[in-house]
Amino acid sequence: MNAKPESEKPTDLEAACELLATLKPGKPLAALLSTVSSEGRPHATWMFASRSTDPGLEILTITSPDSEKVVNLASKCKVEWLLSSSNRLEQLYLEGDAEFVKDVAEIKRLWNLIGGKEQAYFLKYYNSGMGFSIIRTRVTAVIYSLPEQYRKVPFTLDEILGS
Repeated sequence: MNAKPESEKPTDLEAACELLATLKPGKPLAALLSTVSSEGRPHATWMFASRSTDPGLEILTITSPDSEKVVNLASKCKVEWLLSSSNRLEQLYLEGDAEFVKDVAEIKRLWNLIGGKEQAYFLKYYNSGMGFSIIRTRVTAVIYSLPEQYRKVPFTLDEILGS
């Protein structure tokens, strides 16, 4: 099979937008979330992520209120998400500020936008209280990466969102 001619290959921006389009409201996407402890120790974990329908670029996920990432986010709200193509030849780094959603009406609204809840094993083990935390990340930086080419291309949110 022949490779596509250069004129038919997507631009970096088009490819980054295609990868971002795999993150949808209500549809679980496995993505890597990286946090940092108060001592500066990194922690990365696979999460099911969904995109918010709110303006801008927001990522939603649920987690156990007792998880290590919750402890980390209490002291440092800066996070990085990593999305990858299925063949791992393209990656999208999404940096941002994470917060725990505390408003009950907002929790109810966002709950329906989060995919993969049926696979959240920790929900089987809670006995009282809400038993989960919603983490909302407001993305502030986007970097498209082609690891085989050792190339990273930063984009503004306006570029990525088509503003």
